[in-house]
Amino acid sequence: MELERGMWRGKDETGEWIIGWPVKYTTPKDACIIFPINGYERKEKRYHGIPVDPSTLGEYTGQYDWFEGDIIKNDKDYYLIVWRGEGFELKHTYKRLYEGEEIEMIGYAPLTTRGKNKVGNKLDNPDLLGGA
Repeated sequence: MELERGMWRGKDETGEWIIGWPVKYTTPKDACIIFPINGYERKEKRYHGIPVDPSTLGEYTGQYDWFEGDIIKNDKDYYLIVWRGEGFELKHTYKRLYEGEEIEMIGYAPLTTRGKNKVGNKLDNPDLLGGA
């Protein structure tokens, strides 16, 4: 499967990831339909869209098979791919001691692939981010 910029993914009603081009409809539930990459039916010569849960949508980053919402790991830290401002970034949440109390810190870094591997995503593997 060849991924292109502008593609998104989302989970259908069975929990399966669907990758393709989204169309959002304004309905009471704000439904979203993805026309999957492999959704073209040659016999009927038409595309079939698959409804997905809008809360599971994530845009393709243009790098490897990484989507918004994926979890990336380097030697010791986990990062969440997020859209921030005008592009994708890596969000790193960590804890530090401050005046005797542990506080949560959040840092952002440019989306780079060097030394990092995809290990999951925030929906299927929230434990990798500390249960977030």
